[in-house]
Amino acid sequence: MKTRVLSKNLIVVLLILVIPLVCSFTATISNPRMVLYENMTGEVVTIENSVIVVNDNENEVIISVTPTGIWEDKVEVHEKNFILKEEEVREVFYTITIDKAGAYQGDILVTFEEEGSKNKLSLAQELEISVKEKNSSITGNSILDFDKVSGMLGISIFLILGIIILIAIKSKRKKK
Repeated sequence: MKTRVLSKNLIVVLLILVIPLVCSFTATISNPRMVLYENMTGEVVTIENSVIVVNDNENEVIISVTPTGIWEDKVEVHEKNFILKEEEVREVFYTITIDKAGAYQGDILVTFEEEGSKNKLSLAQELEISVKEKNSSITGNSILDFDKVSGMLGISIFLILGIIILIAIKSKRKKK
């Protein structure tokens, strides 16, 4: 009798653990972190960016894309709400407008909602942008800066070697 009750309880516990796995609801985005560097070339910097939304579920999901925090007034999402069919992938574009140099960091929130259900999942695309003044001493093109420094270093070494050779030649002439 005890064995029968124990086995029934074990079956109930296993069903409780397995049923949520069978009825799962998933959410996937690609490029979950974006780090961008820009230079102020005018009064505002305008950047086009995107997040890729993937529906891995077996039914349609309602997608909402919402800028949060610092991005609420700086990001315009081109397609804020839409329905994504099963196994469908869509790239959602948005425009970022920044009017001042500085460092900006926040999230673009992508919410997946199962149609006809209360199930919701949200994922955040972390967006970090560094905008520098056009006349800043630190430019966004570090390769150009490296080329300038290495060129100046090469010329300096060449001049020092030339001076050493001239001194060596003069000291040999004085010995003769």
